[in-house]
Amino acid sequence: MDCIFCSIVEQSAQSRRVYEDDVTMAFLDIGPASPGHTLVVLRRHAPDIWSVTEDEAAAVMRSVHRVAAHLRETLHPRGMNVTQSNG
Repeated sequence: MDCIFCSIVEQSAQSRRVYEDDVTMAFLDIGPASPGHTLVVLRRHAPDIWSVTEDEAAAVMRSVHRVAAHLRETLHPRGMNVTQSNG
């Protein structure tokens, strides 16, 4: 499988992790669109939102919420975008 996110989760690709739990992992984007640009992914391979269970989606959003709080405390942004991408 050629999935950069799986490589990051497996630690065969480098990343700057900012949060992790049993289900998800969050790390800084290597080409950030803005300061603090962070990706939150499942630890298991999921090619798109249609292959994610509702429980997994909830776990991702909990992690997004925690990361957003951390970014707000450390970077003091005026705002924040949360985006989910497929394909």
